[in-house]
Amino acid sequence: MKIEFSKKQVEDAIVKIVARNGYREDVYIRPLVFRGGIWRMADAPIDVVVFVVPTPRPERMKRMRKGVRCCVSSWRRIPDVAMPARVKTCGNYVNSRLASMEAEEARYDGAILLTIDGRVSEGSGANIFLVRDGTLITPGVTSDILEGITRETLLSTGAGELSIDVCERDVDRTELYIADEAFFCGTGQEITPIVSVDGIPVGRGRVGPITRKIQKWFFEVVEGRQAKHMNWLTPVYS
Repeated sequence: MKIEFSKKQVEDAIVKIVARNGYREDVYIRPLVFRGGIWRMADAPIDVVVFVVPTPRPERMKRMRKGVRCCVSSWRRIPDVAMPARVKTCGNYVNSRLASMEAEEARYDGAILLTIDGRVSEGSGANIFLVRDGTLITPGVTSDILEGITRETLLSTGAGELSIDVCERDVDRTELYIADEAFFCGTGQEITPIVSVDGIPVGRGRVGPITRKIQKWFFEVVEGRQAKHMNWLTPVYS
């Protein structure tokens, strides 16, 4: 799909829609590119549409503070041979939604998906990290994960600034039950602690110290309270 707008035009549209709505609270911003209109087999390619949806999130911090209870979904993460799991496409989210619905029906807060061969992949719409013996562990990019920006930022910058060892590797399902700590990360999930998996407490069943440390670093950065990374932020109101 060829987008008729430049990257700068899309960025400006995001800033303008937030400013026009007068938001002063946390907002989740979703830019979306898709083919509009009605498509028929015999038709020529139809126009590419771009829109931006901002959604206020006033209750964000409640979830962040207490952590979430998760289950391992019976649905498996879509494999790379079926669809490009590492790409952020709307079709991929049907997989995530099925896992979320199953978790909600069982009265969990969220789901964790395994790969076809039974390794840990990610959450339903977020990457996952574990902590074992002080090391931050996350499934590698060949575990059918979305190659998330927040995940990459923690690996490339956050862990180093906090002096935390990191390891990308295959993760077994049983490691979820013996981890000292665990958390989801992503644009929407930000840094969300996981306090239990399948009813088994993660560590002591509460938010662990390394997760808290990473949370603190993350929110200082995104809320503009850390001068070192102010160049990552875009002002909306002058």
